[in-house]
Amino acid sequence: MWKAIPLLFPVVAFANGETLYVRPSGDCANNGNGRAFACAASAGATGAWNNFTDLNTSTRLATTDTVGKVDPGDTLCVIGSHMAQLTYGDGGGAGLGSGSAGLPITIDFDCAEGPGRIDPPSNVNYAFYSEQHHLVINEPKGSGPTNLGNIFYFPSNAAYLDRQITINGGAIEDCIPKTGESCLALYGNNITVDGLQCDPSNGSSGGYCVLTDGKNITVKNTVTTDALGTCLVMDNTVDDSKFINNTCTQVAPEGAGRSCFEINDQDSVTTPAYVIGNTCTFNYTVSDEGSIYAFGVLAKNAAYILGNRVTGGTAAVSVQSSGNELIVIAGNKFISQQKQSIALANSNVQVYNNTVVGDGTNSGIYSFVTGTNVIFRNNILKGNNIGIEEVQAGSTNVDSHNDFYSNTTNLTINSVSTALGTGSITTDPTLDANYDIGAASPAWNTGTPVYPHRGQNGKCVGSIVNIGATCANPVPYGYTLKPKRRH
Repeated sequence: MWKAIPLLFPVVAFANGETLYVRPSGDCANNGNGRAFACAASAGATGAWNNFTDLNTSTRLATTDTVGKVDPGDTLCVIGSHMAQLTYGDGGGAGLGSGSAGLPITIDFDCAEGPGRIDPPSNVNYAFYSEQHHLVINEPKGSGPTNLGNIFYFPSNAAYLDRQITINGGAIEDCIPKTGESCLALYGNNITVDGLQCDPSNGSSGGYCVLTDGKNITVKNTVTTDALGTCLVMDNTVDDSKFINNTCTQVAPEGAGRSCFEINDQDSVTTPAYVIGNTCTFNYTVSDEGSIYAFGVLAKNAAYILGNRVTGGTAAVSVQSSGNELIVIAGNKFISQQKQSIALANSNVQVYNNTVVGDGTNSGIYSFVTGTNVIFRNNILKGNNIGIEEVQAGSTNVDSHNDFYSNTTNLTINSVSTALGTGSITTDPTLDANYDIGAASPAWNTGTPVYPHRGQNGKCVGSIVNIGATCANPVPYGYTLKPKRRH
């Protein structure tokens, strides 16, 4: 009879999945080995690290599986309020402190043992700095003193552009970045931010909440309140980057111009940027519209601007492209802009299924350009001084199936009132309090198809094609609008 013989090989323990702890300086008398939340009984014994020192050296970080060091698959718990900067990683991008495919390093500011945050001293350049890759950062929290640089800063690293970073939740309070810098700066490719709260109150009018520069960067479900500068900015390289379901509230009445969402001049573009399902509100009136701008979306290159809502400001969308890349503006609601709801300086723009409600002084759509690729279809234009204002004589812009109602003038070309395009109507769309229409509206199912429509809130099914934003939901590009996260 055969009997099973136990194999007497040693069991090797791997550290992947290890949790390590760092507490504020002064919490513990001894600096431990990081392997427990409790304070160490003696220096180097089991217990929390008691400061950020060496979190950018091999003393606490490793590139391969090492017990007692942060390496791929591990979690670093940041506990308590740290009055210091955190420089994480070796600055080489691909070295110490980086995770790997399937084994990211998690930096957690919301561990079971207690929340953590970074409140650095005044006049420093950042609170958190890392060039590392394959990171997950949970609930980062902190504040920024006056004239700080980028508070949470992920700078560019030519050696490792594929960052693979995910930032979940978190809050940046009283962020006061320098002009041109931001509360959260993201450089590199493949980064996701989901659910951040940003409060740049008292901040510089030139600072940003989030700045991105790279391919496939997604910022979604963020809430920015009391903004004095631009909320979210895509800068330079922005291929396939996305702002989705974010909320921005602008409060400062004067100073330099600003936007809720901005797409700056890009390098060569393969895939456009996306601005989808966002909400922008200006809680003030601009006194000098000639020199101070307040834009919901500033687009300087290829972009799809879909399903957003902008209230107030001098323009809901300002297109200022230096090239001729396609910009699509569709399914949006633009309410009470002071100057123009949609301002165009690009000859390759498609404006479909928007609901534009003015305050009687503005132009609903204002076009500086002319061309057969400038198309206005299925838009509701109500309560504007001029519904569509085309500046160029002999304009060849295409307009059809729009609903013009209660405008002082419906359509002008070179300041001359002009007959409306095919399928356009001039009857009251009967908007409800949310600027939607119902089945009894003359704008219901009287539009012309321009892209696949989808049901929205159970209202529209089948082949319904409306004029205006109701049920337009123009998202045939692989994205679905979802309810915003509650904080």
